[in-house]
Amino acid sequence: MNNMFMDYFLLFTAGLLSSMHCIGMCGCFVTSYSIKLRGSNLQRAIAHLGYSFGRITTYTFIGAIMGLIGSNLYFLGKMAGVQNYVIITMSIIMIYLGLSLANFVPKIQWLDKSGELFLKYSQKPFSKIMKNKSILSTYPLGLVLGFLPCCLLYTIEMQAMNTGSPIKGALSMFFFGLGTIPALFTFGMSVNFIDNRIKNKLINFASYILIFMGCLSIYRVFN
Repeated sequence: MNNMFMDYFLLFTAGLLSSMHCIGMCGCFVTSYSIKLRGSNLQRAIAHLGYSFGRITTYTFIGAIMGLIGSNLYFLGKMAGVQNYVIITMSIIMIYLGLSLANFVPKIQWLDKSGELFLKYSQKPFSKIMKNKSILSTYPLGLVLGFLPCCLLYTIEMQAMNTGSPIKGALSMFFFGLGTIPALFTFGMSVNFIDNRIKNKLINFASYILIFMGCLSIYRVFN
């Protein structure tokens, strides 16, 4: 139980530290809908929270799917007597993705290109949602953008799979997404005052946490 709560805390912290990466990926969309928003500060706040919780809804769904896949892999691994090897393999993949996020090792090219393909084939739903000026339209926008592929999310998804449980996988992605809310919520007010070097350091710290979690999973196998 203590290990589980520590994992969620680390994922929440990783979300906080990697928020600048999220702004880099989704900042243009946040800016686009922010310009079109009309109404009081409270209505704008609701719109921003709607976008964030749209993303978190998608993250939680993906986490549950990845956890389900992990549970099946664990079951098959247990049947074959290689359960620990399955955990170690997924942890190594997670560590590599964390290292690539920190630019210590080369990125996997086809994973980067998947983001470009996603944007190419989702332009129509994006344009329809962006035309809607309602504050409630930001929630479906968040739902769609929650599927935007990126190396950071792939790493978190590997951790969700590593839990071997749909519920724990969903909670893993939920707490990570929760950590990304503060920076995206205050994006319009603060992003221009944050130096790029500081942004990169925060992203690196987040990647170190993810690498640590991968190493921690391997450590637990042997203890």
